[in-house]
Amino acid sequence: YALTGTPILNRPIELFNILKAVDHPLGKIRSAYSRRYCGAYLKTIIRRYGPPIVFLDESGATNLNELREKIKGIFLRRKKDDVLDLPEKIIGIMACEMDDEWQAKYDTAWDRYIQFLEENPAPDKDLENIIMARQLVEIQKLKQVCSQSKIKHISEFIENAVEQEEKVIVFSQYTETIGLLGGRMSELGIVFETLVGSDSTEKRQKSIDRFQNDKDCMVFISNIKAGGIGINLTAGSFVVFADMEWSPEIHKQAEDRAHRIGQTGTVNVYYFITKDTIEEDILEILNSKKGVLDQVIDGRNDRIEKSNVYDEFLKRMAVKALGTNALD
Repeated sequence: YALTGTPILNRPIELFNILKAVDHPLGKIRSAYSRRYCGAYLKTIIRRYGPPIVFLDESGATNLNELREKIKGIFLRRKKDDVLDLPEKIIGIMACEMDDEWQAKYDTAWDRYIQFLEENPAPDKDLENIIMARQLVEIQKLKQVCSQSKIKHISEFIENAVEQEEKVIVFSQYTETIGLLGGRMSELGIVFETLVGSDSTEKRQKSIDRFQNDKDCMVFISNIKAGGIGINLTAGSFVVFADMEWSPEIHKQAEDRAHRIGQTGTVNVYYFITKDTIEEDILEILNSKKGVLDQVIDGRNDRIEKSNVYDEFLKRMAVKALGTNALD
């Protein structure tokens, strides 16, 4: 038996290892599976230095009706809403203003991003992946500024929640944000635990147990990938996202660390979004993608768009930075 809350996060290729684990015929030959259900093809990247890189691009999605038909005999899908009587989960957005210091840092990062785009015009197809990877590095710098600029806002929110004797879970993808929030909690005298990817299994479990069982430990600050799956944090009634990942499924999994068996009260989820920044664009695109993967699995949709969140977001940012001629 293979048990998972997210059989696929983005693409059908993510099903292959599960099918292989349960000895399904479709799990025998990866190349055959990926060509049939992922539209796989050989892709070549020409490098400035060194030999070309040739690999099988498995990012697509094809023949999904057939895939569903072939796995339905071994695929038992049960939605949480159908089998569990859980309290309500409420999701909201907290819009934050940047102060002058952080606005200056953001503006500087944005200017560097524009400079990068101007110095790297639309590449030949062979160089597209390399340019995209470098562009994402510049985008990450903007995202990190947004994340760290919200420390004050999130800390004030936590302080108010703790005064009401409510426990809070905070997720971030950035180690720096986790460290800054932890430092602020210490200054406020609020007892907290952290969880990051480098923690040992023993440290990880100790942090979870303390948050769950120690009435004095009011805050759990975690890396979204390290703590967003596979753990129980039902002692928390508030879930806060200091920044956003690229997949709505990652957020959904993290939200449900508190919204699961054992939760007795309403779970309030808040996404802290910095006004007039790229975070508004990320949120809009993620919301547009939300639910698409479930539709594919449930049979209400027979394809996943070839373009992913990165592609759509990078195109939007290029237009914002350089105007519509960026698409030429």
